[in-house]
Amino acid sequence: MTKEERLLKAIYAEDGDDAMPDNYPDTYLEKADYAEYCMIKLLEYLSPALCRVSRLCAMLKAGQEGEKNTLPSIITNNETRMVLEPLARVKGDVDDAFTELLKIYNETKGAATNVPSINETT
Repeated sequence: MTKEERLLKAIYAEDGDDAMPDNYPDTYLEKADYAEYCMIKLLEYLSPALCRVSRLCAMLKAGQEGEKNTLPSIITNNETRMVLEPLARVKGDVDDAFTELLKIYNETKGAATNVPSINETT
């Protein structure tokens, strides 16, 4: 498809058109490369998420009196929200990487059935 045809197709495509974007990973290399990118990108958000979880734990320990937590709910809610923001990004990146690698696995898992076992070759 030429550049002009792609442009015309993009212009006249319906809004509800579920066609794959041009930059979607198609080959095994592109899928694995995208998964690697996602895993590297999640490291950017993993450290802040870990720091926020540590801070929440420290606050909850400080507010603990016996079996009861005396930390105000508004502080607990805010700190939990602050943990969930970077953690959601980490989860999204892990899910994207998992999805792409699972596609490769599912497409290639039947490959071992055609390989003869050691006993069959003799």
